[in-house]
Order: sequence, then C-alpha cells, then structure tokens
Amino acid sequence: MSPNETAGDRYSLPGLIALYAYEPSLRDVYVEGRVDVGLLTWYLRESGLDEAAVFAIDDRLDILASDLPHAGLEVNARGRAIALAAYCDKELGNKQLGVTVVVDADFDHLAGVTHLTCLHVTDHPTMEGYVLAERPLEKLLRVSLHQPRRVTASMVRAAVIPALNDICAVRFVLHSVSIACIDDIASVCTLSTEASAADMRELLRRSLTGVRKDEWPESLDKLTARARVAREAVSRLGLTGRGHDIAPVLIAFLELKGVAANRESLEMAMRSCFEAEDLDGQPLFEALSPIGGLIGIGALAKPHVQ
Repeated sequence: MSPNETAGDRYSLPGLIALYAYEPSLRDVYVEGRVDVGLLTWYLRESGLDEAAVFAIDDRLDILASDLPHAGLEVNARGRAIALAAYCDKELGNKQLGVTVVVDADFDHLAGVTHLTCLHVTDHPTMEGYVLAERPLEKLLRVSLHQPRRVTASMVRAAVIPALNDICAVRFVLHSVSIACIDDIASVCTLSTEASAADMRELLRRSLTGVRKDEWPESLDKLTARARVAREAVSRLGLTGRGHDIAPVLIAFLELKGVAANRESLEMAMRSCFEAEDLDGQPLFEALSPIGGLIGIGALAKPHVQ
C-alpha cells in the first residue's frame, strides 16, 4: 500500500483496512450513494469539519457478496457499507477514528439496529424524513413548490404523516416476507387535514396480486394484523416513512403538476431545503457534529486534552 495513493482510489476490503491502519489520522465517512455524499459533505462543511471526506461506498470500495459478514445482510450498497463497518470494528478495533459509516435506517428501528461502533443510521427510515420538520417543509412549499400561503407546513404534516406511517408499517411487513410493495401507494391513501390514512389492508392486497394465493406467506387477515402492530411501533418511535414514499404522497395531496410532479425532481428539491440548524440536535447529526461526536469524525472538533 503506497502512502501516496489518492482519496479517489478504489480498494479491496483488506486494502482499505490497511490504509486506515497505515494512516490513522484519516477521517472519512462512507454512505450508500452519491446523493447522500452531497448532503453530508455540505453539512460537515457547515459544521466546520472540512477535513472529513465523504465517499459513496461503491465509488471507493470493491466488496464481494462473500465479504458480507452478517447473515441477512442484503447484497446492495447498504449491505456493503455495513460490511465495511463490521470489518473496521473487527480489524481496527472499536476505538478507531478513521472510518464512520452512515446508512439509511430502513426498518432497523422496527426490527433492531445493527450495533457497530462506527455505524450510524438515520433517525427516520431514510434521509428524506428530515424534510417533514416544520421549517424545511415550509421552505419547500414556498420556494420550490410555490404553494399559496394558506397551505402551511402544519397543514401538510397533518395530511401526509399518518398516511406515511401506515405505508411504512405495510412495507415493514411485506419486507419481512420478501414481497415488494406496489409503486402506486398514493392510490390507497386518504389525504386531508381532517383524515390522513392509507388503507393498509388494500395496500397489502394489491401488493399480493403478483403472488399466487397458494404461495402467500400468510393470510391477508394475518398480514393486516401484523401491519397494525407495526403501525403502533412506527407512531411510538416518531418515524415518518420510506424516503421515496414522501414525494408521491406530497404530489397527491398538493395536486402537483409538471416538473414538480416528478418524484426525482421533488426529492432533489426536498434535500435543498435544509439548513444546518434543521439537522443539528438530531441524533445522527449530533453524532457527526463538533458537539456530540465522541467517536469517528467528531473527534476532529473535540481533541482529547489531558
């Protein structure tokens, strides 16, 4: 391993571990994809942590399915990022400061978080969940979507969050039995300030239509009952929902047209509405901040003084 290799080099898993063993002063953050690279790079700069570099896992590391250490880890960018965190804990020790890994929580808050020292998960299932706080949502409505003043963030939250909670619960149950949820989630939703809900039974039923009935993992009644139990946990934990579900539900409630009605365009607009103060104090960002970070990159701003 040459000490002159650049930050843009791709490594094997053993090679990357060797890099941090050889250069323990490095402070790097690994995320699932390039969209998260932009958000975290911006936030760290705003927080005065310019020395920390952020990488999408697949831009930096070549990792094989056989390298995934935990049974049940999915063969995708999230699984590869968690695999890196596990190897860092094992090979570099749980006091290493060079690598911090950030992934979407997905269903971890419901099913149980993987406990690794350098691994952090989002406080909502995905990064987009933070946009449903009052201030960034208000900015989205005014600046990006040009909504009339009568349409407030409080109104939108009341109309969409309960429905997103229902969808999240159904997705959790479907994920547990390896069945995909339908794309058109908004079609089963009632979205108003007086009544916000997704028809969980109907969402389950439509998602099962591509599966032969004799191959259903459980009856529709049992799956619906499981979704209702999960829904209680979603509400108790204060979760929102899957990031890619937020845009379709907003599009449906606000009756957006044109470019604004494109999911990817709306998600880009959502991420541009944050200020650093919107994320300060959130558990994930507290762990990455000069104030709260006692491991990983937070050590940059809080050097140990004897």
